[in-house]
This record gives sequence, C-alpha cells and structure tokens, in this order.
Amino acid sequence: MPEKIGDKEFLNVKEAAKFLKLSEARIYQLKATVKDFPFHKVGEKILFEKNELSDWVLKQ
Repeated sequence: MPEKIGDKEFLNVKEAAKFLKLSEARIYQLKATVKDFPFHKVGEKILFEKNELSDWVLKQ
C-alpha cells in the first residue's frame, strides 16, 4: 500500500514497478543508470513519489 506523507503518495520498488508496468529489476536498473530517474532514499528505504514518476514518464 502506498505511503502518504503530507499530500504526496510514495511507492516502494514493487509498487513503482507495477505502476510503470516494469519489472523490479528494471526499476533498480533505471535508478542506478538514469540520471534524472526520480527516487528518494529514506533511511534504508527507496521510495518513488507517484507524481514525479508520472512526470518523468511524460518527459520520455
């Protein structure tokens, strides 16, 4: 279930993969190799703000 922080919705890797219709491995690959791929590291967690992912996809 996505985490809500304020008015923003954050997805974990599994949720981001489902949202973008990609594999979890591809999400990790994008995070590691694509300079403008949006993610946030919170402690040990890697989170993706849903609106940032949508905006990133539209720019591609």
